Amino acid sequence: MLGTLETTDEGRCALRFERHLAHPPAKVWRAISDPEELRAWYPVAADLNRPPGTAVALAFTRVDLPDSAGVILRCDPPRLLEYSWDADVIRFELADDGNGGCVLVFTNVFDFGREDAAPVDAGAAWHAALEVLEARLDGVAAERDVFERATELGPDYAAAFRSGAAG
Repeated sequence: MLGTLETTDEGRCALRFERHLAHPPAKVWRAISDPEELRAWYPVAADLNRPPGTAVALAFTRVDLPDSAGVILRCDPPRLLEYSWDADVIRFELADDGNGGCVLVFTNVFDFGREDAAPVDAGAAWHAALEVLEARLDGVAAERDVFERATELGPDYAAAFRSGAAG
């Protein structure tokens, strides 16, 4: 299922994913906030389980991109993690589904409108990363590398986002 694009009240572009995971919020929380767990499914090293107001370094681990910085905006384990990533805002919301699993709502709010090309790349990258996260939580090897999968998904996101069909 592709992510969707929405426009915030401030006119910013928001990329949103909703995933139903067969794991309790506490387990998913560790995967999204612990530095070693995060690095295993997304190519960024960061310690995100920190109090609001804490500055964080976001260092790419398997790709040659410059390091970034952010600030923890909200941290309410195991329900809500929100941080800035340069001018973007990244938000993970976890809700118990009543069946031993959880619903993960992931949002990336960009510092620009939806006409920019970056949501296409980010949509494919986050989609691929969330697939790897789910596989890791399930205890199985991901079928493809995050970058290979993002490249494969790129045309789907380009078509959906440019046509307006994705939200």
